[in-house]
Amino acid sequence: MRRSSYLSEGKVALIPYALDVACVLEPLEPGRFLCQGEAAYWNFTSAFGGWALAVGLSAIRATKADGGDLVSVNAIFPDALKAVDLIVEAVCVRQKAKTSFWRVSFSEAGDEESRSVFSADMVFSQRRETEAAFQTPAPQVPDFEECEEFDPAMGPQWMANYRQFHIAGQPFSKQSRPDNLIWMAERDGRPWDEKGIVAVSDCLMPRIFFADTTPRFGSTVSF
Repeated sequence: MRRSSYLSEGKVALIPYALDVACVLEPLEPGRFLCQGEAAYWNFTSAFGGWALAVGLSAIRATKADGGDLVSVNAIFPDALKAVDLIVEAVCVRQKAKTSFWRVSFSEAGDEESRSVFSADMVFSQRRETEAAFQTPAPQVPDFEECEEFDPAMGPQWMANYRQFHIAGQPFSKQSRPDNLIWMAERDGRPWDEKGIVAVSDCLMPRIFFADTTPRFGSTVSF
């Protein structure tokens, strides 16, 4: 929740962040939820892949909140995520002393065959204290205020939830290397956490956008 600037009789209105609203789950039974597909962050013809990752993580956390840190995600998108209600199922595949292995899958509500339209394997672990930890240094780049901001009206609907500043790479241009480096920020100021990072990790434009001048549609198939 975030604090809004609305004040009335000494009370402060709390407005939920856009990502949290889009990831609301209705419990049906342990490990099984209903998700309103029309609330998704939308791409051109289907839901944004990062939204599906965030919903899947939310379902696992709602089933077992103390599973340690998220350390690995592997996902596949067999079909387009349409504006229909989804059944979201989270199952613990294996629980070990400090590591748990989870699988989450989506199917369209009302589909008697329960065909998967999205599935992901996520690994959670309780990190050990060690002196051997290594943190990758941040790249040397200009501050976002010095970079050109991308106009979200030029992209799919989900991009309106973010501010995006280009550091390197010009979309719809032919470059010797299809590099793409950007600053990203939640437009409504939502603090970064594991759900926000998982969602934004699928935000980068397809590499073909930086290797050819012709706009081409693409979608996430595996992650």
